[in-house]
Amino acid sequence: MKILCVGQAVTDVIVKPIEVLDYTLDTQKVDSIEIKPGGDAQNTAIALAKLECDVSFCCKLGKDALGDFLKRSMEEAGIDTTPLHIVEGGVTGSALVAVNSVGQRTFYYCGGAMDTFCYEDINLDDVYKCDILHIGGTYTQDRFDGADAAKLLKLAQSEGKITSMDVTYDTKGRWLSLIEESLPHLDFFMPSINEAKHICGTEAPEEIAGFLLSRGVKNVIVKLGKDGCYFKNAEESFVYPALDVPVLDTTGAGDCFVGGFLCGLSKGWNHKNCVALGGAASAKCIQKIGATAGLTNYNDIVSMCKETELLKGEL
Repeated sequence: MKILCVGQAVTDVIVKPIEVLDYTLDTQKVDSIEIKPGGDAQNTAIALAKLECDVSFCCKLGKDALGDFLKRSMEEAGIDTTPLHIVEGGVTGSALVAVNSVGQRTFYYCGGAMDTFCYEDINLDDVYKCDILHIGGTYTQDRFDGADAAKLLKLAQSEGKITSMDVTYDTKGRWLSLIEESLPHLDFFMPSINEAKHICGTEAPEEIAGFLLSRGVKNVIVKLGKDGCYFKNAEESFVYPALDVPVLDTTGAGDCFVGGFLCGLSKGWNHKNCVALGGAASAKCIQKIGATAGLTNYNDIVSMCKETELLKGEL
């Protein structure tokens, strides 16, 4: 299956470790400052490419050094960049990622060109050619989130495509109101618990899933961090544990989970095995600095599943 990812792409400037920000000090020494590709949708696209899936990516970049860096990084990963929308005079989005000594992170985000990304920036031929449409970075795309995203998802479903969405934190507090129009057009919705509790008004994964299913989502996966994830649809529900691995940087963990899940889905796997592959991709991710640096290749990540006896009956 061909997968089209649409949404957030930024350049991450990752600084580690930062325990607290102290503006009384003129200069502070850190262990590392690295520049990596980032953004929810781009992270998922790179994860899919590393898992040897047929993936293309659509976002809006400025014609600048950071845009060149992101485009080159995507191409080196094996992503089809034909759908990219690159604008003269635009500024490519970026984020300062502050990571502490135990791998927790916070973002300081500037959307740049992605702040003006909209439905009209998407070549619909790319949608017609794909089998799975995934939207990532919802709540950071000022023009696209809401009606434009819902319009794209509705079109994709009407064309028989599988649809998927992941979200990030909503700094403006719109939560359910912004995505409610999209929910009936989602085959898979994969929020993290921190976002899901604001969307649904409850912290219980079972209640979150029930709330979203009642609004039209067909399959709900709530990412629970170190506790794994909760899956529910009309026929089945289960909790899947996270793998116990050393944590260096949690940046991109949820995005890599989504990539692993969609990879399994593109192969026709059952939902438990899709979740297992997502969990292994996430576990690889958090062992290195950078949103996708820890991911290796499909065979290595599948071997990790086999070693833990999580992946059964598909290979």
